Amino acid sequence: MNQDWENKRGLVLERDGFACVVCGQKTELNVHHLAPRYAGGGDEGNNLVTLCTACHAARHMTLQASLSWRTIERWAHKIARWVDFDKVLPQEEINFGPILRLFRLDRFKPGQLDIVLAALRGESVLYISPTGSGKSLCFQIPALCRPNVELIFSPLKSLMLDQTRKLQELGIPATFINSDISKDEKEIRFKMLEQNMFKYIYLAPERFGGKVHPEELIRLKKLRPSLLVLDEAHVLPKWGKAFRPDYDRIKTIREEFDNPPILAFTATAGIETQKRIISSLGSKQVSVFVRDVDRPNIYLSKCGEDDHQRRIEIIQGIINNARMNSGKAMIFVATVKQGIEVAKLFTDSGQDVPFYHSKLKMLERDSILNRFIGAHKPELDAVICTNAFGMGLDIPNIRAVIHWQYPASIEDYVQEFGRAGRDGKEALAMLFYKKYDGKDFGLQQFMIEKTLDASKLSATDRATEFAFSIARLSDMKKYALLDGECLRKQISRYFDNDKENRRFNLAKIILNFVFTARSRGRKNFKCCAVCNGLVV
Repeated sequence: MNQDWENKRGLVLERDGFACVVCGQKTELNVHHLAPRYAGGGDEGNNLVTLCTACHAARHMTLQASLSWRTIERWAHKIARWVDFDKVLPQEEINFGPILRLFRLDRFKPGQLDIVLAALRGESVLYISPTGSGKSLCFQIPALCRPNVELIFSPLKSLMLDQTRKLQELGIPATFINSDISKDEKEIRFKMLEQNMFKYIYLAPERFGGKVHPEELIRLKKLRPSLLVLDEAHVLPKWGKAFRPDYDRIKTIREEFDNPPILAFTATAGIETQKRIISSLGSKQVSVFVRDVDRPNIYLSKCGEDDHQRRIEIIQGIINNARMNSGKAMIFVATVKQGIEVAKLFTDSGQDVPFYHSKLKMLERDSILNRFIGAHKPELDAVICTNAFGMGLDIPNIRAVIHWQYPASIEDYVQEFGRAGRDGKEALAMLFYKKYDGKDFGLQQFMIEKTLDASKLSATDRATEFAFSIARLSDMKKYALLDGECLRKQISRYFDNDKENRRFNLAKIILNFVFTARSRGRKNFKCCAVCNGLVV
């Protein structure tokens, strides 16, 4: 709407006392044309009156459903509260309709409402749900219903930037604090936070470690966040203690903020990893929700091809197929050295596929990332990367995720191939492995040992972390080498998909009916290479 109409609308509302001229209601107000525009009616004040949504719908029978929907939303909340005998609804009066529209959404995705309600009840939550299922919305919406800022622990700078950008594009105030911003810019952001000008702040747990100026810590603690969020929570058991020890201090950090509820989100956490995450959150009671991690639109395949040149030929075919379907491909490698070798193999075969890794200069990293997501030209349709690339980024048209060798755990594998097919269309997860030697396992074991050697863990803690990591690596090796069992069933069993915290009551049934999109059911996607007899 143009500014002239907004001014006229404001004058009409003021003239009518900010109330419906028919029933007197003072909420959900609309300005109605007495004589419609199509019949020659103008925007003059004498042709405009204030009506509530219900009375407005009565004047526009051809638009009755759409105009009445907000009334339905309001009554759904009232009725749900009347029948909420189990007290699953928060104490506050909340209408999810306007909040969803703020995010340019009509409905929740299946499963989201349960998490939002749990957060609004003040519960701490661990939510395991597939990549692309809308986990971010589950912590963004509760923050809007709370008075103070929400503090979000995020493992990567690129993830902070992407999430903040998306919120800003929606007109929702958010910011991040990390080492990439200047001292002056950081001071401006802190002052705005202290004036309650931001709803979300993204930062890494390291900001609460010994490397940050003590004054910053004091200022952060004074914010008294309403919620703490641990995004990509699988990094806590993966990186905590050894690699990024501040991730092992989440409990202590939470205590410094007077123990607000903490919400942990990840696409991948097996049964043992779930236990580790829960024990690290510092909450006596954590509600655990595990949605089916299966992504039926992603075809699972593996290939025991030892010859590297042959692998390149197979991957080139996959990239070409992705390109023909207006999509992109990602090739994951375990180490920088391996990535450089794979990039050279592509170059020698006449195809330039850039390698994104942490040792590149920031401008080079940003260039590859922006070309891959389509923000800069010329666009890239394939990239070689380590596992940190794209974590949390929403690139809908990834048609293929390829692993040059199996990663350190099934959790890592599902997290990484979960970047494919976010648009719901068919995609491919291809896993290469060596049939006849143990180099894949040996390289991952070496990396585990190297990380632990660089840590300051005691001998006992080191032994515990080593045993945990090797057990997960062994599960991944079994997945890669096991013949004859459906790949999808193996993954489903590992994540214990039957474990979902369901608290059904009539109030939630009503709200889900009004605010949650119906599940469309699964399309008849192909399952996996084992089921189709195509494992090489």
